[in-house]
Order: sequence, then C-alpha cells, then structure tokens
Amino acid sequence: TMSLAGSSDLGKSYLLLQLGDAVITGATDFLGFALNVTHKSVIYLSTEDDEYSLSPRLINMAKNKTDLSGYENLRVIF
Repeated sequence: TMSLAGSSDLGKSYLLLQLGDAVITGATDFLGFALNVTHKSVIYLSTEDDEYSLSPRLINMAKNKTDLSGYENLRVIF
C-alpha cells in the first residue's frame, strides 16, 4: 500500500500514471529505482480526476509507443 500526498497541480497523478505505465509494460526500473514486476497489473484509484481529464494523459503517454500490449492491465477506478 502506498500514498502520495501534496498540494494541487504538483504532478502527483501524472507521476503515478507514469509508474503504472512502467509496471504494465514490464519496465525494470523507474526513476532510478529497480522494479520487480511480476503480474504487470495496476489498479489506479483517482479521487480527483475523471475519465475526461485522465484520457488525454494516457493518450499522451502511449502515443509514441508501437506496442500497446499491457494497457489492458491498467484498471482505473473513479
């Protein structure tokens, strides 16, 4: 279990989405820290964003990728 707290508009949500992206794509590290990814699965719980604000971020993260496999393992709860 993890919690990330801070004031508005610091990029907490985007940071966690990037971490989630690293996990579902099987990256071996994130920001210099080793990742030990077994299931390549993420549940992203958003208490502030909705699908309309989150969708552009996800599209932006995935737009330069040729392989989008793994994104089916990113589950978002609003």
